[in-house]
Amino acid sequence: MNKIHKLSLADRKLMLELLNKLIKADTTNPPGNEYRVAEVVASFLKCIGIPFFRHAKKPGRTNILWNLAAHKRKEILVAAHSDTVPPGDDWKTDPFELVKRKGELIGRGVVDNKGVLAALLVATKILKKIEKDLPCRIVFGSVADEEAGSEFGMKYLLKKKYVKPDLSVIPDVCGENRLVMIAEKGLINLKVTAHGLQGHGSMPEKSINAIYVMDDFLHSVRKLKFTKKTKTLNPVTISIGAVHAGTVANIIPGKAESLLDIRRPPNEAAEDILKKLKKIATRVAKKWKTKSFDFKIIHQAPPSETDEKHYIVSSTVDSIKKITKKKPKIVGIPAFTVAGFLRAEGVPTVSFAPGELSECHRSNEHMPEKQLYEFAEILIELLKNIELQ
Repeated sequence: MNKIHKLSLADRKLMLELLNKLIKADTTNPPGNEYRVAEVVASFLKCIGIPFFRHAKKPGRTNILWNLAAHKRKEILVAAHSDTVPPGDDWKTDPFELVKRKGELIGRGVVDNKGVLAALLVATKILKKIEKDLPCRIVFGSVADEEAGSEFGMKYLLKKKYVKPDLSVIPDVCGENRLVMIAEKGLINLKVTAHGLQGHGSMPEKSINAIYVMDDFLHSVRKLKFTKKTKTLNPVTISIGAVHAGTVANIIPGKAESLLDIRRPPNEAAEDILKKLKKIATRVAKKWKTKSFDFKIIHQAPPSETDEKHYIVSSTVDSIKKITKKKPKIVGIPAFTVAGFLRAEGVPTVSFAPGELSECHRSNEHMPEKQLYEFAEILIELLKNIELQ
């Protein structure tokens, strides 16, 4: 199957029609309501005669799986997520309407991740025509809850063994079809609580303002230096996502909370990072003569890496080169996707996708139309020709 498949005008029109329906299906997470996208997916699969399976840990949080070449022994998973982040402010168009303007596609989820999901559906229709010749079983997925931890999505599907792939492709990291992502940083979302002594606003000398205690801590955190990195991943980063303290102007707060986002490469242990933060906290608490800080991990996910020499990597690189005539770069990313959960299960996984990562979660989210079509052609090329070793 060496002939490259080029999308027809009908294929492209169909992809945009599907994308429009997917964007109209509001799956803002929270609360998710991924059943809305699931209905769009199910309706299309019924039309083209593809059986599918619904799986939901909780009503409304629907995942859909469907496959081609079910008779094949080995399996590759290709999954896109169906939820989105909230639209936010400053949109110049309706975020839940697909807008096509000057070669750009605009709408919430165009990049992250409904454009890709529309491409998966069109790829299914095209590959169905050569199903008996496909080299392996392909399991496609429309997966819930990626934006809020995947408890109702990929983690649930893996735990229940509804997906058991030998390989996987997770097109959720952008890169304009020019990057092959093989590694991701681990994630720690940490809540830190500083304690002071609440008091009357007119007598600050009789109190310990927890805001000042927290400020001292965060100032020291910003000075922390990490140097360990890998070939594809940079050192640890710590960002301050939120700070909360106080209720009214005339009460000195006795408690302050901050939320930290920590990203780490595989060679930097989570325990060592937390140890450094707790050492700072102990010093600051002693300085202010107050009780120790409290630390609570809200969410964490492991770092992961696929061997650069694995054939899923080389096959993806070759497919991108065939379609784009350019050699893609092999990289790692600081963000975390469900690819990390798959690698944690021992599944070699790569990621590539259209669009720019910087467009994810922004208002006026947009992507060049031609990149979406190009992505579909790359994916078809990969799935037609990959030989599982």
